[in-house]
Amino acid sequence: MFTSYTLLICLVLARLGTAAYVLEDDYRPANFFSMFTFFTDADPTAGFVSYVNQATAQSSGLINSTATSVYMGVDHTNVTPNGRPSVRLTSTKSYNSGLIILDLNHMPGGICGTWPAFWTVGPNWPNS
Repeated sequence: MFTSYTLLICLVLARLGTAAYVLEDDYRPANFFSMFTFFTDADPTAGFVSYVNQATAQSSGLINSTATSVYMGVDHTNVTPNGRPSVRLTSTKSYNSGLIILDLNHMPGGICGTWPAFWTVGPNWPNS
């Protein structure tokens, strides 16, 4: 039976839980890309992709930022024999624990050949 006493306990626990989090880093559009390195090696998963550096991504329209948003995309217009140009970012900072909140306006899914991803990985990925 869900009583008002049970509800009170849940509210207290929820309040205690949120009090434990302190904002450490804020990946806002103004500083977003400066908080990452651009992975440019061959795809370790052997996908048909060519990861590009920040300058190439910017000039090709694969990345952009405004005061309120960050855009990251893939080249969807050109035919490329060595893999589709795309971006892969690695944060310059690592974390042992935390709460990550990602607010997306759009993320494609279920389309053949797309694999949008947001991963957190260990220090020896893919081995940990």
